Amino acid sequence: MNTNPRLYHGQYSMSNVQLISLPTIGNPDNPATEAVKPPTGKWDGRLRRRYNPYGRPAPVVAPGPVAPPVLPPISSIGIMDVGIANCNMLIDQNNEPILYYDLGYPLWFYLSTLPNTMRAGNAAYLGPIAQNQAGTLEVVLSHWDWDHWRLGRVAGLNNIRWTYPNQNIGPSGTNFINSLAVANRNRFAAPFQVLPNYTIYQCTVPPGTPAAMIQNNTGLALSVFINLPTADLTWNAVLLTADANVMYTGAAAGILPLTGILAVHHGSNANGATANLPAQAANYNNAGRIFFSYGVNSNNGNHPYGFPVPAAIVAWQNAGWTLAISTAEGANMNANPPNLAGRGNIRVAANVALNAFYNGTAFVNFPNLIN
Repeated sequence: MNTNPRLYHGQYSMSNVQLISLPTIGNPDNPATEAVKPPTGKWDGRLRRRYNPYGRPAPVVAPGPVAPPVLPPISSIGIMDVGIANCNMLIDQNNEPILYYDLGYPLWFYLSTLPNTMRAGNAAYLGPIAQNQAGTLEVVLSHWDWDHWRLGRVAGLNNIRWTYPNQNIGPSGTNFINSLAVANRNRFAAPFQVLPNYTIYQCTVPPGTPAAMIQNNTGLALSVFINLPTADLTWNAVLLTADANVMYTGAAAGILPLTGILAVHHGSNANGATANLPAQAANYNNAGRIFFSYGVNSNNGNHPYGFPVPAAIVAWQNAGWTLAISTAEGANMNANPPNLAGRGNIRVAANVALNAFYNGTAFVNFPNLIN
């Protein structure tokens, strides 16, 4: 019975077997010995050429170390607690903030939604990160609503570069632009722009769009590739649209492999905010991460404007976006009674502490994590 696995080649039988002695050419169970004994005669050399036609076997080499996966430039995204307003921060692989997407501040009659660390004039005021260690911090502004840019004026962040949409701008916004150095003014004028750390999209609306929708939906959206979920090292995209409906953010935004998204317009469902919600990346259904930026009254937990609207939350959930967290209430949105202890900055993906250089700012701590 054949017990040598080297001879398992199907069904066969033998008859009239005759043993022929051949010159020794090495141990057939150890190919490395083939090169030990050089050819010594005509028949030895011919046998070698016939039965080893491709030369000596390649030496067995131990596998080397596996190269680590290539990391995307951005390690994480901060959804910053600025009350009923919008402010997001991109953080690179060195845990340095490199860009703000919006620098918002609430309208004056909703200042009660700010955390104490962001209330200018309050004894506990710390304020945002004003500049990074490399001196390269910049801003991409979604649109010219007060609650998306006014922190730039309040905190004096007019010494960094601002990229802003080509929209009609009121007197207050115009004054702020005029306070920027000319080199720090960048009026965006392209359908989209792919940059090393993120991609900017120009939002557009069709003719006949109601006037109330135009300002929100003709600004700039942002997409960022990060490792989300962080357990796998696949690059997936997070989409930030501020107040713009996803369907107006440009054709390219609709085909991104999304695993994270900022809820449109603080969790509104008005004017199509929950229409045509984007699909999640393949194999991530019901696992995509969604984050809500809104504020609650610090005294009684009331929700200005009613954000997030319960019907909007349901619409996002029905679209598969179920892993949700908010700046105002953490994961307990619209809790009754309100959960005022759940508020704080959100860190999306990697949760490594920022450099101590940023200590003493309101944007250094991230009590809420979604990864």
